[in-house]
Amino acid sequence: MKTAVVARPPVFGGRVKTFDDKAARSIEGVREVFEIPLVRARRWQWWLTKFWTAKQARDRLKIDWDVSA
Repeated sequence: MKTAVVARPPVFGGRVKTFDDKAARSIEGVREVFEIPLVRARRWQWWLTKFWTAKQARDRLKIDWDVSA
């Protein structure tokens, strides 16, 4: 069974300016980090084998959010 978690912006309508996923990808068990295209914003999702690994990977992702929306 695979587990996925989503990184959401801190405010409604927030968008991703830049991101760095190197630290998240360095965790053993991370299968993929990818964007979920939406109409008004972007989200990032991780495919992993265990929830705790997924949460740690999400926490290590460096996202610069554009919250001016």
